[in-house]
Amino acid sequence: MSSNSLGAGAVSDRAVLCLLWLLATGLNLNKAFHIDDTFHLEAAQWIAQHPLQPMSGYINWGGASEQMSQFNQPPLYFYAVACVGELFGYSEVPLHLFQSIFTFLCIFFFYRIAVVLHEKQALLLTCFFVLNPAFLVNQNLMVDIPLLSLQLLCMYMLLTSEQRPHWVSYSLAGVFLSIALLIKYTTLPLLVLLLVVPLLRRQYAMLLPVLIPIGVLVGWSVINVAEFGAVHILNRPANTLSFYLILRMAALFTICLGALVPYFVVLVPFLTNTPKLNPNFLTVVAIAGFFLLALATYFGLLPVKLANWLLLLVAVANGIIGIIIVCKETFRCYLQNFKLASDTTIMLLWLLGMAGFLILFAPFMATRHVLLCLPPILLLSGKALYYLPDLTKKLALLCAFTVSMLLGISDWVFADAFRKQAFAIKESLPRQVRVFTVGNWGWQWYSRKAGMIPYNEKESEPKVGDYMVIPQHIAQQDVAEQIRLVKQRTITVNSHALTFFSNAPHASLYTSYEQKNPWTFSKETVASFDVYRVAAVAE
Repeated sequence: MSSNSLGAGAVSDRAVLCLLWLLATGLNLNKAFHIDDTFHLEAAQWIAQHPLQPMSGYINWGGASEQMSQFNQPPLYFYAVACVGELFGYSEVPLHLFQSIFTFLCIFFFYRIAVVLHEKQALLLTCFFVLNPAFLVNQNLMVDIPLLSLQLLCMYMLLTSEQRPHWVSYSLAGVFLSIALLIKYTTLPLLVLLLVVPLLRRQYAMLLPVLIPIGVLVGWSVINVAEFGAVHILNRPANTLSFYLILRMAALFTICLGALVPYFVVLVPFLTNTPKLNPNFLTVVAIAGFFLLALATYFGLLPVKLANWLLLLVAVANGIIGIIIVCKETFRCYLQNFKLASDTTIMLLWLLGMAGFLILFAPFMATRHVLLCLPPILLLSGKALYYLPDLTKKLALLCAFTVSMLLGISDWVFADAFRKQAFAIKESLPRQVRVFTVGNWGWQWYSRKAGMIPYNEKESEPKVGDYMVIPQHIAQQDVAEQIRLVKQRTITVNSHALTFFSNAPHASLYTSYEQKNPWTFSKETVASFDVYRVAAVAE
């Protein structure tokens, strides 16, 4: 599974890369809009009508409508969504086909970077990169995959700068970084990298391309001041940093990492210098133990809560092992041939910059955040794969594929519950009454399409006899205390075999905290909806 390029002699690699792309695209193609997708869709619809005022629209993504300038993201991606939506409709298939362009770029350019750094393991590393829950589940219509694709393009240009004139490589890296920054500011650490790499290489003339993203940010800030009187990038909410917060975010980062990459644990013999411990045997035992745990939990032989605590411990251990492997392999590279301007240094700076930024400044930790750090983690630990027998690699990859597909299908069902129930609930209620609803995520999009009225605590005025639908376990607005509601019924979407590997009902793959794993075994209902009637409205 190796090749020098995607030219002659790389047909099998091409086929596998295409299969990976088709798998990821197929899983996402008709998936219901989910989590932050609705915000992006509503932002795009505003921009389609007001292209010169991208940050002036209002979106109800909390208790009341707020101007888009109060939210974290710049609008470039929303312009692209608006173009596709206006041409082909704001529906799942065309917009997810558009998203699949970025999915392809991620797969292709990760592979190209892996060929440069680990030629013989390039395809295997690419499979591990794609076949993990963070990549497959987090596509949706969110910005993380587009952002990652531009990050990979930028890094590819820096790592292969000798393959073309230096000014072309660095300038293209600056252009791709500029586009990424106008999608999400999370890529800011690469701005520092674009400055540091030519200094390490003593290519001082190549410092000039860093002016491209700096100029773009300055221009964008000038536009901000003209539109809404503030600089958007400087006006973002900041974490109140403390030792506890940093430790907490670092721990959550480690847990998310351990839940995504399955092969770290089978490298224990090489970390402990105990080669007598056969890795094939260790892998078979680990995978068999994991699936026996799943089966025992599914059939009620083991309490779900206990099983999920064991999963958490495995994720913690696997994440710590992964970090140790990255450190050990990086140290090994420097011992063998220390070069400050080496590719290893660039990978390490990439990882430290992105991970440090997320731990210090992200409002929460999630697998989609760790996904942005996954390329340098896999590439820095890539040499460790040379120590593994082929059978171990195949088994680890099969485990990654199985778990990722089960979680991908489960999340598809989870998202679809809101799409189906929005129309089913509205149809079940009397046609002549008004139906208000609270709740964000995909529910906000589909409930509006079904004819429900999104509740705004500052503007909405429900009257006696109106209905209110309140989903459980999702981000939602509060209903004013003066509105007295009487529950009519609760509608539940029950779990089944395909949702047992789950991040429902709390969307734990999209946001992680101490009380829950990034994904769990679950027999809980996938989604629940309470239907109320307005009984009284106090003056």
